[in-house]
Amino acid sequence: MAKYSQEFKLEVVQYYLSGFGRHQVSHKFGIHHSDVAKWVANYNNHGAEGLSRKNTNTVYTPEFKFKVIQSVLEQGLSV
Repeated sequence: MAKYSQEFKLEVVQYYLSGFGRHQVSHKFGIHHSDVAKWVANYNNHGAEGLSRKNTNTVYTPEFKFKVIQSVLEQGLSV
């Protein structure tokens, strides 16, 4: 589960965009000011969708893993 919901992040961003500074916003919501800056940047670049949780773990198929291992062994590559 994400530490902060998309709705919470959007509320923080909207509060910031209403004219308050990063430190004021972070103090009001009890978060670090760098989170405010990151969320505002994501919102400005991608809209509300930029505040959603991203899955950072890439899942590779067994076939892909086999091909990678095979290439490493055949070509003498390092991992």
